[in-house]
Amino acid sequence: IKAGGAAYMRVSDNGKGMSREDVLMCVKKHATSKIKNSDDLGGIMTLGFRGEALAAISSVSKFSIVSRRPEDMTGTLLELHGEEKITEEETGCPEGTTVTVCDLFFNLPARRKFLKKPATETGVISQYVEKIALSHPEIAFKYIADGNLKFQTAGDYELKNTIYSVYGREFASGITEVSYDCDGVSVKGYISKPEYSKTNRNFQTCFVNNRYVRAKSIIFAVEDAYKNFILSDKYPCYVIFCDVDPHTIDVNVHPAKLEIKFTDEKAIYSAVYTAVRTTLQNLQNPLVQHSEEPEEPVYKEEKPQEKTEIFTPPLAQVVMEEKKVPVHPAKKEEPQKESPISFKDFEQIFKIEEYKPSEKEKEKILSHTDGSEFKSAQPIGILRASEPLMEESKTIINTVAPEPVATNEPKKDVPVQSVEEEEIIIQEAKTEYRIIGEVFNTYILVESGDDLVFIDKHAAHERILYEQLKRTSKNDSVQMLMVPVVIDLDRKTAECVSDFTERITESGFEISSFGDNSFIVRSVPAVFSGISSSDIQDIVSEMAQNIADGKKASLPIETIYDDMLHTAACKAAIKARRQYASADMEHLVKQLYEIGNITYCPHGRPVCKVFTKKETDKLFFRT
Repeated sequence: IKAGGAAYMRVSDNGKGMSREDVLMCVKKHATSKIKNSDDLGGIMTLGFRGEALAAISSVSKFSIVSRRPEDMTGTLLELHGEEKITEEETGCPEGTTVTVCDLFFNLPARRKFLKKPATETGVISQYVEKIALSHPEIAFKYIADGNLKFQTAGDYELKNTIYSVYGREFASGITEVSYDCDGVSVKGYISKPEYSKTNRNFQTCFVNNRYVRAKSIIFAVEDAYKNFILSDKYPCYVIFCDVDPHTIDVNVHPAKLEIKFTDEKAIYSAVYTAVRTTLQNLQNPLVQHSEEPEEPVYKEEKPQEKTEIFTPPLAQVVMEEKKVPVHPAKKEEPQKESPISFKDFEQIFKIEEYKPSEKEKEKILSHTDGSEFKSAQPIGILRASEPLMEESKTIINTVAPEPVATNEPKKDVPVQSVEEEEIIIQEAKTEYRIIGEVFNTYILVESGDDLVFIDKHAAHERILYEQLKRTSKNDSVQMLMVPVVIDLDRKTAECVSDFTERITESGFEISSFGDNSFIVRSVPAVFSGISSSDIQDIVSEMAQNIADGKKASLPIETIYDDMLHTAACKAAIKARRQYASADMEHLVKQLYEIGNITYCPHGRPVCKVFTKKETDKLFFRT
């Protein structure tokens, strides 16, 4: 393009081309090859079907089209100025079709003056070409504006390589793959990792049957799935493809066809939400990722490359070529099979095993002359089986209730693993580390291999508690209170809580009505068995307020339930800028290394940050 497309536009491809009859017919009004009969109108998979585009643009510009099929010896050239035919002849040309548009609106000056500035029009065209390139990673696109190459894709069928070409290296390095199929809805593509979120929605791209759309149900599904993974003022980035039965959508509800209507909006929302949420929950935290050995690269088998020479005009062009392999063979990245978050059976989160070093160990700790201070994290369940139980130390928060009573009932929904499986888990979870200390009473410093890890103790503990709360109802792991706690609420909030008591009880907080606008709490989740009565009042009161706000905003029940658990976990977690015993910090770090999938707190803040030795050396010019 040149001057925002108003002065010059050219689109070339090396496709199948057209016959002479089709070239003459394609500029007629309402001439289309997209539909053959009336039944095709119910399942449209193409971007257009009315036969209006070429007819409209040729009537308001100096227009030419040249095309040749592979089986023809010569091509056909058709040139129009407005609705006046200038040239119709046979010509030599490469296979495919080339359309050139010059002096747009030359015969309609009143319309031409409404065009925006060339830079603005160029930006609009650039965004459109980007969307077309992303929707077809099997096609090589080359986009040139005002003599400058804007981007070029490889056409190697790899979506991630196309994303790299369009959005750049930084964006491509911060995405992870999504793939999910359910009830006739297929969701695939890439989403950004939470730390790569943006302050706007400019990097949100969604395709339905390869058509770029702005579907509210998909936008809301993705953003709801990201809740508790990113901050409230941030937006996720994604390139998502939804494939559905074309008979279940209507693409004609918007003049620009940017909005579509689904027959079943709920099914689309559910599929996209599940796909994105599952992917985010399976992200590994950096403590596990950095210790894994890199896999051997797998390269895609090369196929013979078809070369097509296309004439390049002196001004600008958009070239589309079908290729079998990229110019540079791309590395095929196989999606990692990551196990969902799983917890080993260990003592309550506030119960810390007191560490009592022997005299020899004390000498080693004081000497700091060898590397024996490094520890190795292993699942606690295995350690307990081979080592004697240690005496329990003081809890992080003063205990006001007795220990949970053990029952003989089997735990529900807990997968049974063989000895061989547990041995494999031990090997994967084993990571050497050394706790250096704590800074600002907020961040724990850990040395692990060639990495320096900063751990936000509140964020880490909050996320661990949240994950345990989510599975409380499965294990029925609750602690009865010796002295029930009474909560007083305002009338409006009390009415909302009355409709939600069953879900609150499922989370481990057994509450019931206790008179006008009052509720009594008789039990709490076992992980909260050490909190005080005032803490219980604060937790339940804020949970109730979240329920009232969620119902006022007409949020889904699951979203309200999640917000309720976030509040409980945040209130009960250890606090930043407060000093705790070193044994408490050791226990927290040990859990973080064992779980492996904890990456962000429920509010979206990162649990830890990893600084490599190489990055540190750069600060002191040692590289």
